[in-house]
Amino acid sequence: MNKKLMKGRDSLISGVCSGLADYFDQDPTLVRIIFVVFSLFAGGGLLIYLICIVVMPEFKSEEMIAREERVRVAKRKGKL
Repeated sequence: MNKKLMKGRDSLISGVCSGLADYFDQDPTLVRIIFVVFSLFAGGGLLIYLICIVVMPEFKSEEMIAREERVRVAKRKGKL
């Protein structure tokens, strides 16, 4: 199984916690709570969250990837 870490589909703010939960097979609510607790007590949660917003790629479904590939092929053939 080839998993990729990317922002999740069911996002509240940016999809970071949802993406992490999908990647580690956890409940997104649990990951969100961990981020809040880590932010309140350790102070680094917000910084890590902001870095993840910038670094993690957006979620793309298989259908979106296939559509992008068709457009790319059509552009190469000069149809678009």
